[in-house]
Amino acid sequence: MEIPQRLMMQSFVYGMLKISGVSWLDLYTVIVTGFIWCLCIVIQTILFKEKFDDDMIYDILASMVFSLGIGYVYQKTGLIIISMIAHFCERVLSCVIFSKKA
Repeated sequence: MEIPQRLMMQSFVYGMLKISGVSWLDLYTVIVTGFIWCLCIVIQTILFKEKFDDDMIYDILASMVFSLGIGYVYQKTGLIIISMIAHFCERVLSCVIFSKKA
């Protein structure tokens, strides 16, 4: 469900920025969506009183990179299926890499 949530938020941000008359709309939409998603991670950490440590920083940075990548793909294609396939490939690659380290 993570991808549809991000892309729904991205579509909303796109609409708000378009109404505001922002130039370079595609670029700013992807960046703002990434920041919103990372801010939500920070808020969730505070609400659940989790430890804010190096792992959390890495999680936030990874989420930002992922948001920028997946957001760019969606913004340029407009097809959620391509973003879903890219996410699937990223998960498979991640599992392969971490299984070899163990």
